[in-house]
Order: sequence, then C-alpha cells, then structure tokens
Amino acid sequence: MENKIGPLLTDSELYTALDTDRYPALKECAPAFENGEISRARHIFASVAREIFDTDKFFSIPGKTGKPEFTAGVKEKAERALRHEMVSCGTPLKYEGKVDWFANPTYNQYKEWTWQLSRHDELVGLAVAYRASGDERYAEGCAELLDSWLKQAVRPELTESGYATLCWRSIECGIRMGLMWPEIIHTFIKSDAFSDDLVVDIFKSLYEHAQSILHRFTVANWHIHELDGLGQLGLLYPIFKDSKDWYQTAVDRFYKELTEQQVHPDGFHYELSPGYHGVVIHHVMSFVNTAEVYGKKVSPELYAVIENMLTVYVKLMQANGRIPNINDGGGDKADAMVRRYIRYFPENKLFKWVTGDKSGGENKLDTAILFENCGIITMRDDWETPKLSILFDAGLFGRGHQHEDKLNLLICNTEKQLLCEANTYAYDTSDCRRYCISSRGHNVVLVDGLEQNRRKTYSWQQKNLTEKAFGAEVIRGVKTDAAKGIYNEMFGESAAGETVHKRTVIFVKKPECGEPLVIAVDRMESDNNHEYTAIWHFDTQNAKVSNGDFVSDEISAFICGDKGECEIVCGQRTPVFQGFICRSGLQGAEEPIPTLLHKYVGKNTFTVTVFSVHGKEGSPIDAIKIDGSILVIRYKNGTSENIEIEY
Repeated sequence: MENKIGPLLTDSELYTALDTDRYPALKECAPAFENGEISRARHIFASVAREIFDTDKFFSIPGKTGKPEFTAGVKEKAERALRHEMVSCGTPLKYEGKVDWFANPTYNQYKEWTWQLSRHDELVGLAVAYRASGDERYAEGCAELLDSWLKQAVRPELTESGYATLCWRSIECGIRMGLMWPEIIHTFIKSDAFSDDLVVDIFKSLYEHAQSILHRFTVANWHIHELDGLGQLGLLYPIFKDSKDWYQTAVDRFYKELTEQQVHPDGFHYELSPGYHGVVIHHVMSFVNTAEVYGKKVSPELYAVIENMLTVYVKLMQANGRIPNINDGGGDKADAMVRRYIRYFPENKLFKWVTGDKSGGENKLDTAILFENCGIITMRDDWETPKLSILFDAGLFGRGHQHEDKLNLLICNTEKQLLCEANTYAYDTSDCRRYCISSRGHNVVLVDGLEQNRRKTYSWQQKNLTEKAFGAEVIRGVKTDAAKGIYNEMFGESAAGETVHKRTVIFVKKPECGEPLVIAVDRMESDNNHEYTAIWHFDTQNAKVSNGDFVSDEISAFICGDKGECEIVCGQRTPVFQGFICRSGLQGAEEPIPTLLHKYVGKNTFTVTVFSVHGKEGSPIDAIKIDGSILVIRYKNGTSENIEIEY
C-alpha cells in the first residue's frame, strides 16, 4: 500500500453504505458531499454517529467498567502512551516524535511485535485512564494515536494474506473490533478531541474491518476472534446497511463452529491448548454478553458448549489449583476461569464447588479422568485436599499449537509442577521456540536421538473431533489409578511403527510411606537395536545423579531396569537446546532447570521410573527392584510396597 493513506474507503462509498431508512438525517450526507460541502457532510454524519452510542448501556456489559479506579498503574500506562513509549510482546520502544506503527525494536524482527501492537491495548489504557480521571489529555492522546494508525495502517487488498501485512492479520481485526475499539469508541466518541474528520475515518475503518474479516475467514481460535469482531460490528454500529447481515453471519458461524467444528464431545477445544481453550470461551462470551445487553437472544446450545468447556478446566485443575501449561497455553487458576462465567450456570454444582460455594457445591468427579476424544488424562490423589496431580498426554496431535509430546508426563504438587516441561516461548524462529515445541522440551523418549515427528504426516480430519483417542486408557482403583498410551508414529524420518513406545503411568495415591508416588513404565518395541533417551525435566534445586538415580530437594526419580547412562543437563544451548523452562511466552524468558537424560540400548526394552515428591527431608524410598511382574518398593521407615506392573 505504498504512498497510500488510510482509510481507503471514500466518503462517497461510506455514505452509500449507510442505513438511511433507519437514520433519515444521513440522507443529507451524499448530496452535501456531491455539492462539494465536504465538511458539512462529515459534520452531519459525525453528529448522527455520536448519537447512536449509549455509553451507559455499553458499560453495563458484564466485564466492562464505566468508572474505573484511577490507580497508579492505570495512570502510568496512560502517561507512558502519551510519551509514545509503547510495549508489545514484553519489548518496549520509545518513539522520537510520531509513532511509526511499522517500527520493530526486537533483535530478530519478531513479527508478532507489530501485529500485537496494532491490537491497541495502549489505546485502551488511555480510555481507562480517561474514564477514571476525566483528563482530556488522554482523549487528545488517543485521538492522535488512532489517527496516525488509521493513516499508516492502510487496509490491504482483500486478496492479500494478512500474514503479508504488519497489522492486518484477521486475528488482529477480530481483536480490535471485538475487544479494543468498542471500548475506545464508547469512551471517546463524544469528546471534543474526536473531531468530525476522525469520526468519519473511524467509521470508514469499521466498514473496512468488516469487509476484511468477511474475506479472510480462517480456522480454529482465529476464526472465533474474527466472529467476535464481526458480531460486535453488527451489534454496536447499526448505522450500516450491512450490520444485520454481519451480526447474523457471526451468529450462524458461532453456532456451527462450537457445536460441529471445533469442540470435542469431551469438552476440549480441538487445539488442545488450555490457554487457547480459554481464548475461545472469552471471545464467544464477549459476543454473548454484548448481544444480551443489546436485546438479542442467544442459542441455548451455545451455552451448553461453554458449560462443557468450562468443566474441562475443573477436570484439568492441578494440585496447585492451576491449569497445566501445555501446547502453548495455560497457567491460570481454574476457579478464576469458572468464576468469570458462573452466573450463566447457577445450577451447576461442580462450578459452585470449585469457586468455594460450600453450601451448594458438589464434586463427584473421579480422581482419574480420561478425555476420551482428545486422549488427555489427569489423575490426583484427592479432590478436597490434594497433595499431587498428574497430566498424561496419550492423545491427539491437535488442530493447532501442536507440540511433539505424545506420552508426556507432568507431576504437580500444591505449589508448582515439579516434573515439568519447557512450556511455551515467543512465536519466533529461535532455538528456544523450536525447543519448546520439540520432543526435547518434554518428558518423552527419543530413538537414536530422533524426536517424535507427527507433524510430518499430520492432516486434521473432521472425524478426529468425535472419535475416541487411539490407545488412551484409564484403569481406576481404590489405592492406585493407572493410565496407558501408545506412540506408534514417526521418529525423525523413520517409518511409522518401526519403533513403538508404550507408556503406562501408575499413580499410587495412598502408599505405605504416606506420600503419593508416580510410576512410569516405558516399553520400547522394535525389531532392531536402538539407543533410547528418556528425558525428564525437573523444576527443583540441588539436583544430582547418584548410581543412576536422580535426587533433589523436592522430587526424586529411581530407575529400575537398565540404568544405562544417566546425566543431568541444565541450561545447555549447544549442540542442541536442553534443560530449560520458560516462565512466560516472552522472548528471553527461558531459565535453566535440571533435566535428566537416561540413555540405554536395546530392542524390546522395559524400564520403570519411580517418582517420589518430598520436602527437605528427602525421598522416603530406600530401594526398588522388580520381581517378575511385581515392583517392590522398600521405604526408609522399614515398610515396603508391592505393586503389580502392567504395561
């Protein structure tokens, strides 16, 4: 769009797009413009446009705040924006003079920086500060920034991919229209800082956003972003003739996506990312909340899907109350996610239980849960006072945000994940990003140094949504629960099935030593000899290997069978990334953690790793051995445990 200034929509095209039957005064815009009375035409339009906004109604939408508190944080964010100090993806940039919306301060020109800057969170910060303080500087600052964006961020041709632009991906269009601009416009539209010319350009851009979304529908959570934006355009700006069509298109597509296309019957969104699972819920409910306040009825089936999706968070909840961070997202508190929308499900006893309603709440969930369509398995020793929880991924590759991590095992106590993974990293092309999505960043087994390679032959099939996950199984008991999974796909470029990994996870909920134990039984099946490398990531301190066993301050791992070669890798960058955890999704957020590499050689091999979680007193385990199909665990207190090993 070189040498062009936005918006591209002309005044004449804007006036043609208006619903003059509903707003008769707008009929004067086109004749005035044709007579050369450009300012008069714009004033007529802006006057009518300002009158359609009911700010009290808008800020009565659940989650909106009409009069926020003017805290130090609110003020600082707004003042920073006035100084043209912008932050995107955790990286700041201080502009000298006007803001260049296409500048990129990241060391590797991380594309998300400009894309996410154009989501306009900084402008929302100005809107919050304005409503809190009434300071017109914030209105003037927002007008300046928004005007500069409108002129610089020219809408691309509708045939051009949003990826080829710096600020017009469809996801940004959906976020701006669904979450950001409605608050900005309802805050400032009647301020003197928002001139007639700016109001005209805003509405031109609204129309351009609608056209862009309609011509660039994508899939997965991106499509939900798009539909929220399109639906809000239809609800909040009835000044356009096409508004009703935008709203109805969003309604129809929301229904189809949620009931037929994107959500497994077990409730999990098909990307299998707890974070993006929540994004889908939030955007659907953003639209639903607005629709209800503006007098629209929403299909009961949509509410049923959202209720099922919220239930997933309770089932995923770890012993520390948080949602596991897998497949690029998670970490939030489960009760907070439910609490946000519990008002829509007042009779749900499980939701009452997780949000602390002791009188009406009830939890009848099993301690071992299989999401039978996606294949994710969770286990815990107890629901009321848990000491330990497990996540075992025995299922699908997912529709997006995939990690090469089938059979990954995570163990969490009441504070954190002790047996963890690398988590997620910024969506760049760095070694750390590749590590986080690779098998090396998870607790799986490599074959001859080769990682899982499901991506090589991956193709999402719609039948994956409703079929049961292959090989995923749960066996429930009073004292122990167990889970099984199979990986029979490619390692590196090798033929699928040449080596098969079978993992059984046994959770001893109430052992003789008093603290729950987790046992991983790994069977590697092949007709040929291979070197196997079992990888175990630990978020702990003072780790060391003694006689092939891993010991640390908070968790220990005892290997029974071929101990081969065991070493701890921590913070290694070459020859390959290994031994890191990412505390956030921002660039530079990686931290070294001790990672046990257990290497051994064979054809059909059988190893057992027993994890014990403990405090500074150390592991309660004295020794372990296998006697036939029985695992014998001897404790330091003189007691012992016999557990039948199944695999």
